[in-house]
Formats: sequence, C-alpha cells, structure tokens
Amino acid sequence: LVRSIIPRSDFWNDTETLENISGAKFEKACRRRQQLKSNNFGEVSRIGLYMRTPYSTHTGDDGSHWINQISAEYVCQEMFKNTINGDTYNSWAEARLALVKQKHAVGRGGEPSLITVPTMSYDPYLQSLLVPWMESKTVRSYQCPFVCNKECWQTDILHAFGSYVVCAKGLWRTPNNKGKISPYLLRTLSTKQGGGKGAAWITDYIRKCLPSSMPDEQKNRVSATSARVAGITEMGIWNVGYYPSHARSGHAVSSNQQKYLDR
Repeated sequence: LVRSIIPRSDFWNDTETLENISGAKFEKACRRRQQLKSNNFGEVSRIGLYMRTPYSTHTGDDGSHWINQISAEYVCQEMFKNTINGDTYNSWAEARLALVKQKHAVGRGGEPSLITVPTMSYDPYLQSLLVPWMESKTVRSYQCPFVCNKECWQTDILHAFGSYVVCAKGLWRTPNNKGKISPYLLRTLSTKQGGGKGAAWITDYIRKCLPSSMPDEQKNRVSATSARVAGITEMGIWNVGYYPSHARSGHAVSSNQQKYLDR
C-alpha cells in the first residue's frame, strides 16, 4: 500500500531499512501464531502489578481466585520464601530487591541495574534511602528517595535491601583481572541489562512466583512493565498531582504517560 502511494522514493532502495519495518515484524508474528506461541501483534496489554490487594498474601487454598494474588506484595513474599541464606546462585533476594526498587520508583524494567553502591546515601530530612536513578530510555539521572513501607514488609525497601545483603552476600564482590570491583548494587541484573535482557530477567522471576492456578495466557501478560503500569494507576487513584506523578515515573510532561493508566 505504501509502495503504491510513494513508488519513486529512495526508501525502497534501502534493503536494510526495509527488513526492519513492519513487514518483517508482521511475518515474524505470523510464524509465532502458526507455532501457537502468540496471538498478539504489536504491544501487549499488561496486567497491572499493584502494591497489594485485599487478598495479596492468600495462597489460594482458601478458594480465593488467582487474580487476587497478582500484586507486588504476593510476588515479593514468594520470592522471600524461595530465598535461602548464603545462596548467591538463584538470585531470589536480588530479584526481590530489583522489583521493590522498580515498583517504588515507578521505573522501567531493568533500570534498577544502573544503581551503584558508592552513590547511595540516606536523607535525614525525608528519612529515606536516596539513590541516583538513571532512566535507561533517556539516560537522565536524578535523586530518587525510597521511603519505608510500614504496612507491608514484603515490599519494604530496607527489608528487601537487608535480605539481599545478609542472605545473598549483596555487597560481596570479586575483583576482576585488573583488581577493580564492580560498583553496581544488583550484580546479576547489571550483567543482564548490559546484554539488553534486564527487564526480561525480572519478568522471568515475577512469572515464576505467580499462582499455579493462573492460566499461562494470563501469566504472559504479567511482566516488569506491569509494576510501572500499576504504579502510574496507583498515583492517579491516590490523587498524586500531574507534575509529581510525571516526575516520579520519569515521563516528560505532556507525554504518553496516559497510555499506562488503567482508565
């Protein structure tokens, strides 16, 4: 259709560009559909991962529906249950800390990987953990406060941080060949993010903690982005102002933040 409208454009001579436009992506999506992997074209609608629900910590044995357990509280609790003291291989404590940080910051998946230990501090006025947060999309950095969650230990920033340090040796590092030590707080996630798979790494851990009764089709709609989707909606519910909500999520004012909002 486009070729028939603008047949004489030099664009049609650029083979590399043509391979990257929707035609190739459409063909890939068709193959996935034929293999029964996916029915979706384009962006998938995500199920929001809210901070908590009335039945967040229920296991489902009481007859409650699986939708009641889709929350950060439930997922973080399952991650904590899977945490074994001294286990640095399975990374459950690290995954929980990454999710808690992303949830509180209303950040993009994988952005917690950019946090470095030397730049972390404590703000006595706000009584909060202060972390320079860098946006992976815009490469902008700013101070982001993390306050304690006295109502929910599962998503409390200091509880998650302490569990990571104590149970997963979170501050332990091995020097490289040049004797330098990695400054990144989340050692596994920072490696995954460097390969462009940070968000996928967090998503994998989240899905492992979802209720077993949840259909696979619905599990595939829960990802690291779900925490951001629900976070923006929660700010709207609790009447967080237009500018503060954009400042927290890192969206430019008058941008596309609204596409994440459950309206």
